[in-house]
Amino acid sequence: KDVFSESIASAAASAESSGDFLSAQSHYNKLYERSPKDRGLALKLGRSMRLSGEARHAAAFLEQFIRTNGGDVDIHVELTRAYMATDQMTQALRSLTEANVRAPNSWEVHSLFGVIHDYNGETSQARANYDRALALSPDHPSVLNNLGLSMAMAGDLDGGIDMLEKARNQAGASPHIRQNLALLLAMRGDIAGAER
Repeated sequence: KDVFSESIASAAASAESSGDFLSAQSHYNKLYERSPKDRGLALKLGRSMRLSGEARHAAAFLEQFIRTNGGDVDIHVELTRAYMATDQMTQALRSLTEANVRAPNSWEVHSLFGVIHDYNGETSQARANYDRALALSPDHPSVLNNLGLSMAMAGDLDGGIDMLEKARNQAGASPHIRQNLALLLAMRGDIAGAER
């Protein structure tokens, strides 16, 4: 790698880790222009587009990348997330099914299937997918988060809170999980717990 690329890659990673996805997108775009077949860069650029609020552009970009270069599991999962962010669940399901063909034992794929089934009101199918995801990656905080939200949406607010508390206590739990827990605690009327 040249010094320019290394410098831009460092700036992109720094922007991404600080939550400045618009800057990360700009940096990854510069790198991608120099290496348009690089799957890792395409993935990072697509993710930064989605997280900076440009999910439709991310989906169009990743679709084009797949048409030109083919897609792997990670590219299809990111495309699924971009579709989900814009409520394009039919396309999300199509992309996720393609990811599942490539990696039938991916906890992330099964967890996302659960989210799509929840969105469609298919609670029992969602639960089966979360159970499969947890069998593949026990106590994964993201799966526990999705399962907890699913339980709450299905009317089991206390069970959902318990699941989110378990998720919050796992290594690698994101601030997003704490926010979801606070929301459910507030829904239950536990304002003091939500403020913690």
